[in-house]
Amino acid sequence: PWGTVMIFVDDMEHPLLTVPFRDLFAGDLELFSPGFNLFSPPFTGEGNGGYFCYVPIPFEERCRILVMGDEDVLAYQVTYAEFPPGAPIRSFELSLGHDDVEYFRRWRDHWSDYSVKKHDLKTERLQQSSRVLAPQNNQQILRLTGPGTITEVEMSIDSVDPDFLRKTWLAIYFDGQTSPGVLAPVGDLFGRTSTSGSSFESVATGNADGRMYLRYPMPFQSSAVARIINTSDQAADFTYSFIWREGPVDDTNYFFARFNSGIGAAGQPYRVLAANGAGAFAGAVVAGNGKGPLAFLEGDDMLTVDGEPAANFHGTGIDDYFNAGWHFATGPSSSPTHGCSVKVAANESSFSAYRNNVTDIVPFTSSFAFDLEAGADVEYTSVAYWYQAEKSPELWRILAVEAMEGELQPVTQ
Repeated sequence: PWGTVMIFVDDMEHPLLTVPFRDLFAGDLELFSPGFNLFSPPFTGEGNGGYFCYVPIPFEERCRILVMGDEDVLAYQVTYAEFPPGAPIRSFELSLGHDDVEYFRRWRDHWSDYSVKKHDLKTERLQQSSRVLAPQNNQQILRLTGPGTITEVEMSIDSVDPDFLRKTWLAIYFDGQTSPGVLAPVGDLFGRTSTSGSSFESVATGNADGRMYLRYPMPFQSSAVARIINTSDQAADFTYSFIWREGPVDDTNYFFARFNSGIGAAGQPYRVLAANGAGAFAGAVVAGNGKGPLAFLEGDDMLTVDGEPAANFHGTGIDDYFNAGWHFATGPSSSPTHGCSVKVAANESSFSAYRNNVTDIVPFTSSFAFDLEAGADVEYTSVAYWYQAEKSPELWRILAVEAMEGELQPVTQ
């Protein structure tokens, strides 16, 4: 970031904030709330060539962000949410009240301590086990009766097959779905796309030295059934646990996580997700392997919401979507909302990155698509996370488990 940034809210004549642009992310921007610095980690930060700020700036009528300086080029992404007229929005103030400070302190503490989920013994239940999964086997590992919400899935797995992370799949069915709402290889599902990748931890996904977890809430009304599927010719040893909360579910949207893969072709985008119906996009894990340098990361990220042209939601680069820049400049890193676990910048290049849209979820009412402007001969894999009101929308088929599809369906109540 260069120059000076000025932020105007509503009809104010003078900017609410005027600071060197880089200072907005540096963590030492002390403002008007003694004893609490809102513009500080984990809300703001720098890493992997990108700078990010998750401090919400509410406004009633309008918001303007200006940058003044001598440079000509600036690559940026601003995420904002629009609310219906008359929504009870209070415009941003630099001086935080007591309740505001306490709110942000709780948020900061939660984002600063997420390595191990501490389940509430009064409101949550835990089921854990260790098993050996035979080759070419499909095994039920969980059956819950609702209503309730799964709050964490954790797993450790090993096999002599070097590709066990891609050949062992997790399928989860909610309320008798005939096609699982969650279906992905365990490695990609948890963000561990390579056995050689770095450990990382975030609020929604993580891989801490082989202990993988997923913490997107997964509500269900009547049942939740999980199956583990080994498509390998080798056995797999795995330990797993599920934490869930019993009781009525307020949110009627179902959680979905789905794997996709493909080889990029010049002029053809790689599709991470296509969904029809009403719901909200919540994040993604994407990995890519190319035969050349990481220049293919210059391909843009594009969201198509309710059929609007992708140009209306057009980002500035694949690495930029993951709050990074310059092809993940500093290599593997992790934060509460985004990170990179693999970077190989050579003639045979590769990357793996995650983004949890937990504070900037993208709602849609009729359709949604997430595309990456793909480079030629780049092999992509991805898992998209989203919520949808429809229990059993039509989803793309996955060839890797198609031979075992008869064993996937049906699920008995």
